[in-house]
Order: sequence, then structure tokens, then C-alpha cells
Amino acid sequence: MFWRNWSWTVRIRVGLVISFIAFAGVAVNRAVFISEHSGFCPFNLKGIGLGFLQYVQDYDGKMPPAPSNIGWASAVYPYLQSERIFRCPTRELEGWKYSDDPRQTAYTDYFLNAQLQNRNLEKSGDVTRLIMVAEGNDGQDKTDGRYAKPAIPTKWRSDRTSPSFRHKGGANYLFADGHVKAFKAADISTNWSANKVYFQPKKSQE
Repeated sequence: MFWRNWSWTVRIRVGLVISFIAFAGVAVNRAVFISEHSGFCPFNLKGIGLGFLQYVQDYDGKMPPAPSNIGWASAVYPYLQSERIFRCPTRELEGWKYSDDPRQTAYTDYFLNAQLQNRNLEKSGDVTRLIMVAEGNDGQDKTDGRYAKPAIPTKWRSDRTSPSFRHKGGANYLFADGHVKAFKAADISTNWSANKVYFQPKKSQE
């Protein structure tokens, strides 16, 4: 074979090049695989939405209470029968470690709109515009079964490593009528009122 006449230096260099190409190929394939599976986040959120709608029907139109010993995730779990539905498939593929105990952190990647806790859903505003659940878990939050926020944190609006940029520069949002849609962080309203719920897209994005 012609390569037997190569010096060890040449062999090492060629070996490094081949290894680099192989590694790059694996990395690209993995990136494509993860990108393709990012479509499962809307699927998960739609499932969670169905769980909430069933819960609301069973509890006189009210959302899960807050604070609660079990949290919203445990409240809707009986309608879903799956812990994995609370997890972003992309993060699972990246090796993120999760807990199956809703009392522990790393249980979910999605946060509930805290403004909706213990409220009558139909009386909370236009359900077609009202965000119910959004993508979260920046690695710093306590993401147990009670994980909730009233809006996107200010830092997440500009930090491209935050959950608000998780999928192709945006994130998926579950609305109170059960539909799911992706938005850029800049397209979500920052309006706030103590008497009304304002976690929703800006009017210009409808």
C-alpha cells in the first residue's frame, strides 16, 4: 500500500484530518437530528394544552391553584400520563438530565403563565391571544412541577443562549385555546396590569 511509504508525521496529519472530517460529520448529523426533533416541542405543548383544558373542565373552569404542594405539572399529569411531555426533546438529545419527581428541579422545560394560577380561564381574557405555557429552563431556575413565571424574564429577551431563542432564534408558546405558535422574544408584549393578564403577542404580530 502507498501509505506505507509515508513518514509518521504525514500519517499523523492524515489521521488527524480523517478524524476531524469524521467528527464534523457526526456533529453535523447530530445537529440536523436535533433540528428535526425541535418540532416535537409544539407537539408536547399541544398535549399539555389538552391536559389543561380537561383539568379546567373538571374544576369548574379554574386553572391549578398557586401555591400548591403538587404544582401545575402534577395537576395535569393524570390527563397526560407522561413525564417526557414536560421536556424539550432537543435538550434531551443534548444530554440534559431530568428528574421524574415533580418536587425536584429539572422536572420540566416549560413554565406556566403565573398570572393564570387559580383563575377562571374563560374570564382571563381573549384565550386565542393569552399565553398559557412557554419554553423555559435556563439552567438557573428551579424547574419543578410548580415552575411558573408571569412573563419572559428581561434578560431572556436579549440573551441568545436563553430559552427564548431555543429553536431557530425563537420559542414556542402554548395559548389558552390550545394552539401553539413560535415567536421571537421581541414579538411578545411587555405590557402589565394587576387586574388583567398581558402575557401575549404584540398586536402587530397577529
